[in-house]
Amino acid sequence: MRTVHFEVLPGVGDGKESLEGSLTDLVESTPTLLQFGVIPPLHVLNDVLRRGGIDAGMSGGCKWEPFEIDATEWSGLRTALETGASRYEYVEPPAWVQTYEYWQVWLLELRHGVPAEEHRRLVDEDAVLERELQQALAQGDDDRVLVLHAQRSDVNSAIARLVMTRLQGSREGRAH
Repeated sequence: MRTVHFEVLPGVGDGKESLEGSLTDLVESTPTLLQFGVIPPLHVLNDVLRRGGIDAGMSGGCKWEPFEIDATEWSGLRTALETGASRYEYVEPPAWVQTYEYWQVWLLELRHGVPAEEHRRLVDEDAVLERELQQALAQGDDDRVLVLHAQRSDVNSAIARLVMTRLQGSREGRAH
């Protein structure tokens, strides 16, 4: 299995740690990638690996030089994750799961019943607003920046309500 150099970033502060390890080490060190114990398919994993990192805010992050893996490497990684101490599982996602963002949406539907269609719509709306915000920032359009920040805040609040409502409902269901 390939050796990779990566940095693990803390949730807060400057305490990043430079590491060298296997692809398995990198994937297990990347916050939210193996969320809910599910191994991402090759195309989603490559979407993440091409980005060169994940910043999960208060959950920390991980950075590396962008790269991709092939089906053989992914198969070896999958076997290592399925048979390792943590025992991750592979569940084939639906065809619409092509990106890391949609992977996260699908996992919340899979594990907690968060409606993917509405969640995807909100994620897509946020992505459009983010692109518009970056354009407004580049153009120095401060008024538009304020409007777009407010719109993104509304969309992200809607995402949080959608997810939290379902999560709270699933906890209450287990309590009875």
